[in-house]
Amino acid sequence: MWHTIFNWPWATIWAAVSAIFTAAAVGVAAWAIFRWRKQEELRVKLDFKKAITEYSYVLSQMPESLKHVPALEQAAELKRVFGKCTFEWMACEGLLGSNQRVSTNWTSLVINHSQYLAGDTDAYVLMTHCLEIMQEKFVFD
Repeated sequence: MWHTIFNWPWATIWAAVSAIFTAAAVGVAAWAIFRWRKQEELRVKLDFKKAITEYSYVLSQMPESLKHVPALEQAAELKRVFGKCTFEWMACEGLLGSNQRVSTNWTSLVINHSQYLAGDTDAYVLMTHCLEIMQEKFVFD
């Protein structure tokens, strides 16, 4: 009996075992890359939502209108936070483009931000767009 075991094609068996484990390793690596990509997508969406939340907070500290108010120190902070929102939107690389509610409110926010700073619109308009974006469930979709 032992002489038949020693006569098995061990090189072929070990090559087959090695091929199976290599294929399994490739499968695990592919799965890991897919999961990593999904985690990154989640992170950039969450960063955008956080930036909008921060923008709405800073906006809530601003006057309702800047029409009759001289340039405020807070306006510089609002511009900085809006820049962060813009950066996070671009970092999404179109991930939110298919979400009509988010993309429409973001576009309106971009337009109305400069109008607010010029005194041509109220903070309420901006806050409405922020709330629409914050209420949309797009991060964990």
